[in-house]
Amino acid sequence: MNTDINGFLSEIVRLKEAEAAGIDMPYEFMMPDYKVKSLSGAVLNQNRNAVIAEIKFRSPSGGEIAPSSDQKDIADEYIRGGCTAISVLTDEKFFGGKKEYLTEISRISTVPLLRKDFIVDEKQLYETKIIGADAVLLIAKILGGKLPEFKETASALSLESLIEVRTEEEADLAISCGAEIIGINNRDLTDMKINLNKTAELSAYIRDEYEEAVIISESGYNFPKDLAAMKGYCNGFLIGSSLMKAKNRREAVEGFVCV
Repeated sequence: MNTDINGFLSEIVRLKEAEAAGIDMPYEFMMPDYKVKSLSGAVLNQNRNAVIAEIKFRSPSGGEIAPSSDQKDIADEYIRGGCTAISVLTDEKFFGGKKEYLTEISRISTVPLLRKDFIVDEKQLYETKIIGADAVLLIAKILGGKLPEFKETASALSLESLIEVRTEEEADLAISCGAEIIGINNRDLTDMKINLNKTAELSAYIRDEYEEAVIISESGYNFPKDLAAMKGYCNGFLIGSSLMKAKNRREAVEGFVCV
């Protein structure tokens, strides 16, 4: 595990390590058999803006985002709005999520589901498969040199990996371990500040190294017009808070998809 982390990220890593230590079920013997939906394929096959719509009820940077409501209803609104995939926060303490939410959504979803959490232990990958996800978020800054083995385990479980990066060094690591999708987070997880130029800066480097990379720009998109300047730098967008806050989530998704 990467020890060069601080601030919020170090706090949540400690929490996740404690949670993972409590996972003692023999997950390797409980693997469900379901048809996995390809997140990268869904992004590449989208002829409009590819939007990964996120379900989260609060965040460390924004506090309460939306009152708790039926996550299946939210997923249905997102799907009817034309989202490419759905990202489900499963962290409870900081984001108001639950693993059960993803399982419930998986029963009605027609689009790929990304489990978004802070993965620090390979047992969490088995757990990710069990709860019904199609893909999993792996954060390069957290995993460091362990990223390749986590990616390999995810692949063995037929889970695609969205590997999140913020530096050229992290991008090199993601590329070297064969990331299906590379996410560029415009938010610095140490101080929670947003810099939308991060996607433009880093995507050029990634494309030079890995021309076929599927790149997702994450965080900081409040209005459909925000996407215009970034379309040339990525294949899709992960959007959460602005959709969760919308009075009509279906129309909000449509606005981002069709702009």
